[in-house]
Amino acid sequence: GSMAHRTGQFVQLLLLAGGSASGVGPGARAGPRLPIPPAASGSRPLDWNLTVAISEFFTDACTRHGKVPPLRDRNLPLGLLAHTDDRIPYPIAVAAPFLFEMDVLFNRSGALCPGADSYLGLDEAPEGLCLHPPPPRQNVQIDPALRTYFDQYWGAEKAMLARWLHIGSSCGRTPKQCIAEVVIVPSPAMHCFMRRGFSRLVNFWACHADESTAYWNNVRISYFDGRARPPIIVVHDGRWVHNPTYFRALMEQPAAFRASVVHASIESNVDDIVRRSLPQEIMPRGWSDGAEAELYRRRVLLSSLGSGQLKLTPAKVAEYIGAPLLCTIPVTTGVLSPRRWVGSAPHRSSRPLLLTFEGTPRQHDAAVARLAAYNQLLAHGARCGGNKNGSCAICSPGAACEPGGGMFKVIANARFCVEPPGDSQLRSHLTIAVLFGCVPVIFDYSHAKYKRSGVSWWPWRMPPAKHSILSTPGAGGLDYSKFAYVVSPVALATGSWVADVLAAATDGRWEMMRAALDEAAPLFAYSRTPCAGGVCDAFSALQDVIRRSRQLRNALLPSLDGK
Repeated sequence: GSMAHRTGQFVQLLLLAGGSASGVGPGARAGPRLPIPPAASGSRPLDWNLTVAISEFFTDACTRHGKVPPLRDRNLPLGLLAHTDDRIPYPIAVAAPFLFEMDVLFNRSGALCPGADSYLGLDEAPEGLCLHPPPPRQNVQIDPALRTYFDQYWGAEKAMLARWLHIGSSCGRTPKQCIAEVVIVPSPAMHCFMRRGFSRLVNFWACHADESTAYWNNVRISYFDGRARPPIIVVHDGRWVHNPTYFRALMEQPAAFRASVVHASIESNVDDIVRRSLPQEIMPRGWSDGAEAELYRRRVLLSSLGSGQLKLTPAKVAEYIGAPLLCTIPVTTGVLSPRRWVGSAPHRSSRPLLLTFEGTPRQHDAAVARLAAYNQLLAHGARCGGNKNGSCAICSPGAACEPGGGMFKVIANARFCVEPPGDSQLRSHLTIAVLFGCVPVIFDYSHAKYKRSGVSWWPWRMPPAKHSILSTPGAGGLDYSKFAYVVSPVALATGSWVADVLAAATDGRWEMMRAALDEAAPLFAYSRTPCAGGVCDAFSALQDVIRRSRQLRNALLPSLDGK
């Protein structure tokens, strides 16, 4: 429903749970800011003791559109194509050493480090902040423009699968015998890539309704139906939210199954086109496409049921949950071990660029914030056009600086990085900004295609203070107001945010936000190895989301926990 309708639903739930209804809605006064949770510093214990299994590729997935190309024609690593096992798709254990290993995705011996390689364009950065590009001749990424450091769309799923395969084993060809508390299922896109090679985005965009339905039917029949204790189903993907048939096929599955799905992708915001494609009678009231907001909605429901203020049958509880948990995970960047910028030698504390915007001024007509922000920067004296992307920068008074010189160099020398939306609500450059110590400037309620979503659900973001659920403490996630500058719709309309960001760059606010940025940065990187007992990177952060999702599902639907 509309933002006003969803806000009203949240207020009702909060009042049932004994919360305050103050500060509700995008136009209301913000309530008190909640402190950044321990997750930001990696100090929260993970407490992961769940058994994990990885689903094999379904043999009948992604078969509709033409013949499967011969093995020699597929853009896959030569070592995999030469393997004696010629089943299509390859078993995941056969494919893993070539596609789903961290050393395959990120070159261990070919790291590019600040000061040691001119390609970085960095004169100064914390020691050890290195980039790990893919090894030579193992690059199976789909876009040549992204081959230097990160695979924007599918790298996150490959990195997650690499990490899961180190703690779980394949289910093999007999999924009914696969017993685990969490089952990881390769995405439809990964199924298509394994059949046709990593060459075209059309592998995913061409997924028709019957293929999407067949995929989710396969998942449900293999790992959910007939089980006394069905697992949590985890799927990673790229920009699936632009495919209405995929989400609708999931939403047409039984409610208890939908409530057991965690879908992690580089963007969880669901655009209005996809929302309009869904029958309204199956969409749960108050559902959010942000993971922490949705987890909080489920906690409020559990509290209301436990207190007796709500009385619902198990079927009605399943319908109330009624949708998957959508979680935004960061894009891969090649930075595996973030370093602190504050107080690190040889990095200097001062950055000559007060503010920068890396990108083209107009990427999508619906992204109203992008062109507006660009024009507002020009009005405040920004120098633009320093590189082919049309970067803009406002420099410190008297400083000798120029926009351009390479994205990493610009970002590492800027205090604030403007990250407006483009063809979708989120932007991959935010992850680069976070890891290179540049405080991101982000925008809510600023994309015409996401009016019903509104809030930009960046990785691990807790609901903003003006979002209704924060009128009661308890929401998890990262408080972006601590390490990012959030532009409101009013500030965007008037352009007042530019002057305030420039003031923040010199009045002490930037130093505070950059220190908080150092604490949050580890959750935007994919480490090669497991954490030492805590939440310390993107993989362990997702594990924590899955753990909490499972706890809530089992508490709300005890029959699924064998009780």
